[in-house]
Amino acid sequence: MSCPALAAEGKLKANPFTNGVAAVGIGIRDGQVRLDLNYAKDSRAKVDLNVVMSGQGYFIEIQGTAEKHLLKRSTQCFALWYA
Repeated sequence: MSCPALAAEGKLKANPFTNGVAAVGIGIRDGQVRLDLNYAKDSRAKVDLNVVMSGQGYFIEIQGTAEKHLLKRSTQCFALWYA
């Protein structure tokens, strides 16, 4: 049974979920920003970014690694726009 249904039945004081959370991996391969690469492609990406955001559009975590290539600030901002 879902939390909203349990709250509606009075079994919970309120729905404990107040905000959603989503995460996405962003890779840069062949000069292009790619979302959710599988492991084989991700392991060959020049840059690997992980972004976690709230349902209200706030950043919870931004983690990036320049695996095989330095990351320009303009490229990072462009990649974050995809998140």
